[in-house]
Amino acid sequence: MVPVELVLSLPSASASTSTAHRPASSSTPAVHLHDLLTAAPVRQWKHAAAERGAVAVCGGAHGGVWAVGEKGVVGVWAWGKEQQVAKLHTQEKACALAVSPNGLWLAAGSETGHLYLWEIASGQLVASLTPHYRALTSLAFTPDSAVLVTASPDARAHVFLVARLLDPADEGRPYGTFGDHTLGITAVAVGRTAGVGGGRCWTASEDGTVKMWSMHPPFDLLATFALPPAAVPAHLAVDPLERFFYVAAGSRLFHFPMFVRRDELRVEAVGGDAAVKAESPVISLDASETITALALSLSATHLLTGTSAGDIHVHALPSHQRLHVVAAHPGPVAHLSTLPRPPTLVGGGGGGGGGGAADWVATDVRPLERARRSGTDVWAPLGTQDVDALRPTRRVRAGAELVPRDTHDDRAALEAENRKLRAALERAVRVNERMWAGVVELKMDEYKAGEDVEMDAESEDEASEDEEEDEEDEEEDGE
Repeated sequence: MVPVELVLSLPSASASTSTAHRPASSSTPAVHLHDLLTAAPVRQWKHAAAERGAVAVCGGAHGGVWAVGEKGVVGVWAWGKEQQVAKLHTQEKACALAVSPNGLWLAAGSETGHLYLWEIASGQLVASLTPHYRALTSLAFTPDSAVLVTASPDARAHVFLVARLLDPADEGRPYGTFGDHTLGITAVAVGRTAGVGGGRCWTASEDGTVKMWSMHPPFDLLATFALPPAAVPAHLAVDPLERFFYVAAGSRLFHFPMFVRRDELRVEAVGGDAAVKAESPVISLDASETITALALSLSATHLLTGTSAGDIHVHALPSHQRLHVVAAHPGPVAHLSTLPRPPTLVGGGGGGGGGGAADWVATDVRPLERARRSGTDVWAPLGTQDVDALRPTRRVRAGAELVPRDTHDDRAALEAENRKLRAALERAVRVNERMWAGVVELKMDEYKAGEDVEMDAESEDEASEDEEEDEEDEEEDGE
């Protein structure tokens, strides 16, 4: 039976452990693919290692694995090839890497806080900016590939629209910022519904908290989750349905539900001003080991933890019972993720979908440019729509002047629309002024009426006091 869901893992490039207790297949750093249900090895690409955060996986038939090696070279492995398909050189060593889910863009962050964005098909550098003053250590694309989130130990996370990054005139201004943490951010996760239309994002920080944010302007803070004292969150794994998430801190793993059942009929979302505090850890490793990677299966039925010893622990959910321990790597696990079996995968575990390596076209990866060019077309996908309905009035060019078609007709239509909008604005301003004047006049009348009532009441009180004094004087005279 061909595995349906696979576990992808890589070891760390900077540390290693003793390999005496490990099989020969795990003594060499490599990209490993295992069957999620049986933990059986499916595929491996040798001589591959990376730092935490410097690994990107692109699913689909023409996807693959991107990883920053020890010398800062980005290695690329395609599902349909036995060997590494490319070695890419960047301006400076990347400490964070991300590939957009649509396979169009490659983003990298450096130790100087610089962000680079390339078009994969051409290798063109389409964006280069410095959004952080410390190392850019976390990158995450939203599932629609339209939004990029960056995070750094400078305690801030920025939200960028990819479309704006492609525009040189935009100057790399963030679409939004998450800035409520007091210490450096260690991990970022975006929900499956996150994108230009909203959704949620999670950030973990050295201040011992995990914060949940809205991805829609003004990017409000939705909830704060607090870990026990001295626990520093390092890794996040969010349920695909956003019902709960896991946080790894050292050798302990904590579980946070995002909904609380009040009674048989009521279920409420957590959040508000008060922080949600963690209960006891659901998983604890030996004190000599730490959790170095974390992932959930696509259906959230399995939880995977990578350890500093190079092992992968597979746990069943919701019981957290450990099902398998895979001694996969000679050093700490730097990356863990799950993915459906690519149809173009070759070798091991039941074949690659009906053909050998030569039957598949390798991922087209070009050398990465080191300088940004001007006046070059950057094409973005338009989706499966009617071509006639997508005919643009102008051609989009990055770094070049926009040259419209049918200039005279467009200008006349825009001027007419502009006049219509200005007239509507003037009418709205006049209506607003009349309403404001009416409200002020009404309030003044109420105020004056209140003053008159108070004056009448005071006059009546004074008159009654005078009558009482006259009566007292008459009584004294009679006596």
